[in-house]
Amino acid sequence: MIPCSQINFPWSGDVVQSIDPDVFFGAIPAEAGDGRMEKAIVSKASYGRQLGLITEVLISLVEEVGKKTQSKDAFKDLKGVQEDTEKIKKEMRVATRTAARRLLERLSQSDPDALDQILKEFSARS
Repeated sequence: MIPCSQINFPWSGDVVQSIDPDVFFGAIPAEAGDGRMEKAIVSKASYGRQLGLITEVLISLVEEVGKKTQSKDAFKDLKGVQEDTEKIKKEMRVATRTAARRLLERLSQSDPDALDQILKEFSARS
């Protein structure tokens, strides 16, 4: 008798995966430190925010002290990363505004009363 072959399709067998929105994609190994502390720190300032602050301070210090020949390329690279980051942030803000306008336009056509209510709520905030 010929044994039956076993075929497992995705998500058809035993699948064990931690699906937790609070997990930062495992960038910090569990043994590297106190996970609760890391989570608390990141809730106050994300890794991107922390790196952004360090970059701003470092660039201002290098500009103030002067650029030595050996660090010129690294400084130029860091400055380029900062400029690219700012460009991405600006593009994302524009995309968010565009998406919000589209949604508000759709809401104005489908439910004008809801749009008025939302606009009043936001006007009251400022």
